[in-house]
Amino acid sequence: MLFGGGKMAFQDESGSVTGRSKKAISYQINRRKVVTRKLSVLLLSLLFFTSLPLSAEANESVKEAVIPFELSDYLILVKCRINDSKEFYNFVLDTGGIMAIDKKLADDLKLKRLGPQAKIDTLRLGEFAVEKVFAITSFDLTIFKASYGINLSGIIGSNLLDRFIVTIDYEKRQLVLSTDMESLAAAKKSNPDGYLLKFSKHPVNTAPMIKGKLNGKIEVEAMIDTGQPYSLVLPLKELERAGVLQQKNTRKAKGVIIQWPGTTPAGNVLARLNSFETDGLKLNRVMTVFAELPPLLSVPLLGGDFLSRYRLTMDWLHEEILLVPKAGYKSLDHSFSTGLQLKENAEKQLVVHGLWERSPADRAGIQPGDWIREFKSKKVTPELHRELWLLLNDSGIQSVELLIETKKGPRKILLQKEKLI
Repeated sequence: MLFGGGKMAFQDESGSVTGRSKKAISYQINRRKVVTRKLSVLLLSLLFFTSLPLSAEANESVKEAVIPFELSDYLILVKCRINDSKEFYNFVLDTGGIMAIDKKLADDLKLKRLGPQAKIDTLRLGEFAVEKVFAITSFDLTIFKASYGINLSGIIGSNLLDRFIVTIDYEKRQLVLSTDMESLAAAKKSNPDGYLLKFSKHPVNTAPMIKGKLNGKIEVEAMIDTGQPYSLVLPLKELERAGVLQQKNTRKAKGVIIQWPGTTPAGNVLARLNSFETDGLKLNRVMTVFAELPPLLSVPLLGGDFLSRYRLTMDWLHEEILLVPKAGYKSLDHSFSTGLQLKENAEKQLVVHGLWERSPADRAGIQPGDWIREFKSKKVTPELHRELWLLLNDSGIQSVELLIETKKGPRKILLQKEKLI
């Protein structure tokens, strides 16, 4: 379930292949009355969109396709072709999201419209041709170009993936789509060290939901969400139950670290839970971010730092997921960080949108509202936003040198990354 680095990334969302849907509405933080009205519209829109199709048909002539992807930090980027276009477009694979396409691109390609959706006659992912794809056109994807330098054309969500057996291999950078119902059975036999889990489908977006326990006692149902970076995100309402506020290492955000559609930036919290366990799989000392989540999707989210430790195979027909540990593979790790969260402003400057208290950025005196002039002696331009974003989030890079414009003038700062918690 994608977020825009602290800014609303989306305006509308629609639901599952069977027609369930929702509408997430962007609003300004200080307009509380408007927020209330719009959240009401959100719920009403879910009922309205249930009559709309959101379907696709796979090309049965190809039983399996191995599709390379680019891993840009935690974002799984898949090159797709649309109808007869020879151009390739970046779609992000987001199991916590739904099928979507950029509105301008849909207009440029003259795709047929049905309300807020566009019909893609053929979506080509590698050798796989998926026919009759309906995609929401109301997502605002420009934030990814502005802040991260990524030209994002759409989202591949669970309501498209759920007609396949889907394998995601972070190490090999491969997505495997299969219509062979025997493939998961074969994978189980050849990977006895894997964890085979049952899941249910979320009623809004058909995302896989697995049952588990937090700290050995709090029962939850968590979404498999490749669209967010952290091992675990919990709704803010779980803060007290999780018992982390009394822990010495728990940290609060200054400014905004992470924010989802339909929510206010109500104070993110970073902590470690003692454990998360599910059907034989147990994680200890789990880095967890607490945030306000959209009303219709306010559930625990298992994201990139956790998922990248495994090769994932998901079978929506039988509601099973196989997690095979990847020995020796260095998985994503967003706990090793400077603690900074950046966002582009109207002047195309990368501004400090938030930071974790007691992080390297906080100890260096950086404040929300400061902006980045240079990194590695290079002037920050929109063309370099992606390079800086990847530099800040690459756990293999130990330090980052920045020239920062503060209220007291420019400062050159060398930030040493460290385990935040």
